[in-house]
Amino acid sequence: MLKWLCVGMICILSTTNTWAKRVEDDDACQIVFLQDVAAMEEPSNFMAKGSTLGGVTTLRVDKETHNSYVCQHGGNCYPYRISVWNNDTKMVTKNIPTVRFLNCVVGDISFQDDTSFDYVLREIYS
Repeated sequence: MLKWLCVGMICILSTTNTWAKRVEDDDACQIVFLQDVAAMEEPSNFMAKGSTLGGVTTLRVDKETHNSYVCQHGGNCYPYRISVWNNDTKMVTKNIPTVRFLNCVVGDISFQDDTSFDYVLREIYS
C-alpha cells in the first residue's frame, strides 16, 4: 500500500508493500546527491553533487522547523531538502531536493521524541 506522509510542506511517498523490507545492512540503502551539501553535525564533511553514500538508514524530521535529513548509520545526517530564500520578497521561493534514494523507499515512523521523528527506510528488492 502506498501513502503520502506530510509534515508542513514536505510530503514523502511511503510504502509498506512486501517488495520492500526494512534496511538492516549498513550498506543496503544508498543515496545520490543532487546538490552540494554539508553534513549537519560537521559542515566540513561535504558531499558533492553526483556522489553516492551507502549505509543510509533513517529519514529524520525536526518537529519544530520541519527540516528533514537523511542519516547514515553511525555517520552523519545530510539535508533531505534545502530552501532557497528570496531577499526581495522575504520568502522561501523554492524547496529543492538534495538527494535521491537509489534502492530504498521511505517506510513508517520508527521513532519519535519531543524534538523529532524518524522514518525507517526500506530496501527495494525484486
